[in-house]
Amino acid sequence: MEYGLKIAQQGENVQTASDNKLSFKSSILTMPIYLNSGVYVTSSPYTYTHNLGYVPKVWMFYFKETPPYYATRIPFEKTSGLSIVSIDYEIDETTIIIRSSISLMPFNGHFIIFTRRIDQ
Repeated sequence: MEYGLKIAQQGENVQTASDNKLSFKSSILTMPIYLNSGVYVTSSPYTYTHNLGYVPKVWMFYFKETPPYYATRIPFEKTSGLSIVSIDYEIDETTIIIRSSISLMPFNGHFIIFTRRIDQ
């Protein structure tokens, strides 16, 4: 039996996913990080330019700065009263485009861009 921590990509079963379907596996060396940075998102869509020339693996987080405080991984969607608020992002060879419900604007986020390509 293998011991350690595994995190599967969205839609994958962590118990049966092959290594290339995992976001993280503690027994494999951690993915090298290209950039670890905060971002203050003031409009939607918001574009960050990375210019890597390939689609990198990216983790993105939203920080709620009023009580109750929390951080959550993006993409996410939640109900707020009668409306649904959401944040999502898309990545291409040169940019990360963040889209958010207007009620969440502005917000502080954080992203980690890995040197690993998304298709690896």
